[in-house]
Amino acid sequence: MGGYGALYNGLKFHDTFGAIVSLSAGLNVRPGMEKLPAKPQWFAETAAYQHGVFGPDLAAAGHSELNLQVLVTNLLAAHVVLPVIFMAIGDQDGLKSANDEFDHFLTTKKVSHEYLVGSGAHEWDFWDRYLLKALNWLPLTNQGAGVNSGHIKAN
Repeated sequence: MGGYGALYNGLKFHDTFGAIVSLSAGLNVRPGMEKLPAKPQWFAETAAYQHGVFGPDLAAAGHSELNLQVLVTNLLAAHVVLPVIFMAIGDQDGLKSANDEFDHFLTTKKVSHEYLVGSGAHEWDFWDRYLLKALNWLPLTNQGAGVNSGHIKAN
């Protein structure tokens, strides 16, 4: 859950991070997530995994700040300055529709972000290509300005 974890932690701890990079995020924390598939296709769809990560009450988790749309809405209502966001996903990734939806949500809320869709699936070939794009995107020129930890240094 690296892409989701980057978004969640970057937003939740917005006073520490000035930028977030998320590749192929598993954005499955939403209302209705308690309805798990009868025949899971991969480990993240199993009850054991979902409960282990999000707790025993998946219905409540979908309506909590574990749902990134709820978290962003609450932060914006509190007038928090959010980190800038870079998201990328492969056009053959099974998680693409949830990422498309989150991109639309962020656009509607006017949250500063870049969203790229490229050829590929949920695999290292895609991540190798888009990690370089993400590193080139990182806003290092004004590292002392705005919200950030100050730990990212340009060469």
